[in-house]
Amino acid sequence: MFSSVAEAGSCPMKMGQINKALETGAVKNVAMVKKLLAEGKAAHESGQHGKSVDLLLKAIKAGGI
Repeated sequence: MFSSVAEAGSCPMKMGQINKALETGAVKNVAMVKKLLAEGKAAHESGQHGKSVDLLLKAIKAGGI
């Protein structure tokens, strides 16, 4: 239960980090990052926080963020 709560709290921070990088144009592989961000957001909203974190971390890595 605690890992789920911790993961749920980290999703918005990761999404914010990605969005900020997208706004400043400091992102490689923009299309892939946007796709992974959308998938991560959807997973977060459906309560799949572990999956969301995995997708968002992939977006961060792919974008060089």
